[in-house]
Amino acid sequence: MRGKILFASFLLFSLPIFLNAQGFGTGIEVTVSPSSPRPQEAVTLRVQGFSFDLNRAPIRWFVNGELRKSGVGEREFSTTAPSLGSSLRVEVLAENPNGDIVSASTVIQPSEITLLWEAETYTPPFYRGKALPSHSSTIKVTAFPNFGAGTNPNTLIYTWRQDGVVLGSKSGTGKQTLILRGTRPFSDTSISVDVSNQSGSLSGRGFLTLSPKNPEIILYEEHPTLGVLLERALQGEFELPRSETTLVAYPYFFSGDVRSNPSLEYKWSLNGSETNTDASDASSITLRHTGEGGGTSSLRLTIQNAQEILQSAQRQLQISFGNQGEQSRF
Repeated sequence: MRGKILFASFLLFSLPIFLNAQGFGTGIEVTVSPSSPRPQEAVTLRVQGFSFDLNRAPIRWFVNGELRKSGVGEREFSTTAPSLGSSLRVEVLAENPNGDIVSASTVIQPSEITLLWEAETYTPPFYRGKALPSHSSTIKVTAFPNFGAGTNPNTLIYTWRQDGVVLGSKSGTGKQTLILRGTRPFSDTSISVDVSNQSGSLSGRGFLTLSPKNPEIILYEEHPTLGVLLERALQGEFELPRSETTLVAYPYFFSGDVRSNPSLEYKWSLNGSETNTDASDASSITLRHTGEGGGTSSLRLTIQNAQEILQSAQRQLQISFGNQGEQSRF
């Protein structure tokens, strides 16, 4: 896979627990913000009650059984999420007007969910960059959860969302990889995944943003003995080094994995008039200077993906040859 780590996420098991002293209606609830903190991230916990005024109640906060904060109306408590592989149990006790003690607790257990993505678009051999997604291209996103030793990712439940909408058919147990075709035209697409174990005692979320890229055409010279000179992209103006020179087009970020994808339509024109190319390879053109003197000509290439209307690109190059002052006779 040629993807790379785009986002490191985390895990939080934070389910409120209600302990009632005298039955229904006397409990309290503790919430955590942010709801999914990163390891070593600052965390704020808040307690709220349903039947008495906590602003007037004595409140005590405990972390792993150790008293950390106490006082009347102390409804808020701040701490730091532990490192990866560790957990914190935070418990809050409050005294109601009758003198009864009610409590709630939560467990903060950070983890990591790494998302890797890969676009199935074309780049040339030995290209050092990353194949980028273009409009309507296929993208593969894989979640790598780390809930500690002994957790099998194939037994975890994955809930995938695209732009906030649950992808039900692509979610479920062991569905670690999401394959989607296309992003929203001309705008970013958000991808998120919620991962949990079967009991729900472990959970976490990862997310990333995919930005579609317009396909590009890069032209290169094909040398008679050295082959395609991929180290030198042709831009602006190109002077023919020989009486016969072949130029090769590379369709960056179009769907597919080969330059000669049959879905790609290549249209070359010279000085505004369509010109013929080698029928066996429409992605290249051979230019010949047959007259005397010199001049310039305007070469234009348009590539259109016949199956994806939003995948198209153009490239123009000024071709100069010989001495200036005479029209092209290609």
